Amino acid sequence: MKKLLAILLSLIFVFCLAACGNNMDEEATQEVIAKVYEANKNINLLQNHSSVAFTVENPFIEEKTANLEAGETLAVTSKNATNYISYSYETPDYAYIKTESTIWYRMPARLSYQYNYKDGELSTKVYHASFENNYTPYMLSIVPELEMDWYDKYHETIKKCYEEDGEIHIISDRDETGSKYFLEDIICYEYGGEIISTELICDAKTYEIKSITYSDISEKEAKTVYKITVEYDKPGISEIDEMRADFENPDVKKNNVLFVQNPRTSTTTGSTNEMTVTFKANAGYSIKYQPDSSVTYSAYTDPACTKPVSGTWDKQSDIERYIVTKAK
Repeated sequence: MKKLLAILLSLIFVFCLAACGNNMDEEATQEVIAKVYEANKNINLLQNHSSVAFTVENPFIEEKTANLEAGETLAVTSKNATNYISYSYETPDYAYIKTESTIWYRMPARLSYQYNYKDGELSTKVYHASFENNYTPYMLSIVPELEMDWYDKYHETIKKCYEEDGEIHIISDRDETGSKYFLEDIICYEYGGEIISTELICDAKTYEIKSITYSDISEKEAKTVYKITVEYDKPGISEIDEMRADFENPDVKKNNVLFVQNPRTSTTTGSTNEMTVTFKANAGYSIKYQPDSSVTYSAYTDPACTKPVSGTWDKQSDIERYIVTKAK
């Protein structure tokens, strides 16, 4: 999922400055796009709002899935094609993310609560400790990390850029190369000749994005293939409180959990950057340790890292794990 999100977040809002819109010249268009980029960084959105909610629609994949014959599979380029983020609710304190197979409640302290689903049924409840180098509670951001990824002047052309009724509209068309990249790396489906047009709508005063719609314009009638709608200062949904209450229930037996990555007490050669995540877990629930994708690791039961983990945890007792990483 992380790989999909990295691709999604880095190129999902791409615009070219090669041509100007109806009401704005090229200089004005450049200024608008720069302001939109800055205004929609997560850190800025959450300084100005109590919450930011993203709703994602993917009618392209839904239609392809619905039309499958018995025994057929999607012509996807990634297993994440049908497991895209459909909803993300972000606050300064946590993020709540939904996909088809997982619901996350992620916190800045590198701890997440996780529901996993199989065939539409809840299968596991997991406390998830993350030691990823670039960990953030937010799995969906409205703009890419780097401003240089904000537009692609080689494969996309601005068709219109104008202000109307307090909103700025930026409409752009991709060429075949840009459209192929969008279908295969964003939606994760094999390219079939679609030509993608994008319309971004943002507030004319704050430059905060309201929606981005991707349409296939290769046929006579344009068809929406992907859309993100953004809402600000929306109250949290009841499912968030219910999930938090489940994992933080004070009336059930708790296990003390300690994860230490690269402990200073280790006698095993590894990184010297010690990192600790500790929490209380409901008895019977699963726990997971997530290292960074750039390392391999070994797990031990003692701080000196001399006793390798063997067997499985019983989910009923306190647990300590000491992990030594090694660059791949």
